[in-house]
Amino acid sequence: MRGALKSFYANFEEYCGVLCMTALILCLGIQIFLRFLFSSSLAWTEELSRFCFIWTIYMGGALAAKRLQHVRITAQYLLLPKKLALPIWVCVDAVWLLFNCIIIWHSVGYISHCFEYAEISPTLGWVVAYIYLCIPLSFLLMNVRIIENYVKSLKAGNLRAVMGTGEPS
Repeated sequence: MRGALKSFYANFEEYCGVLCMTALILCLGIQIFLRFLFSSSLAWTEELSRFCFIWTIYMGGALAAKRLQHVRITAQYLLLPKKLALPIWVCVDAVWLLFNCIIIWHSVGYISHCFEYAEISPTLGWVVAYIYLCIPLSFLLMNVRIIENYVKSLKAGNLRAVMGTGEPS
């Protein structure tokens, strides 16, 4: 059981992404099929595919942070002395963590407001606040994965690994 939970945690972003992308493709496939063959459509498939798309995007951001594949400009680090590049990299990541915390804080406040004054999705009848939960969840996951990458790099004795260079620190 412990191994299964550990595996689920280690691959959470992938599982969410695959689940949401599969639902999105199925919904759009059903929609295309119905429009092409019957000149009709289902409203709920469009709404569900939109929600799945939103979740896929946010989980993809957390996955990119986990794999050190997020978009960032790195050319300036090549121009810096090696002893200076890593501390600046760490400071930039600290700012990123702080930014994520601010997003989490504000999105949780907004979501609690959305639960208090529930907005219902038109076709599925879902409380939209549940859809918005992907925002604080994904930014929290980003923070967790960023910190995990630093911990792994420190344990391996290669802090430069967080920079993606693989050079010893």
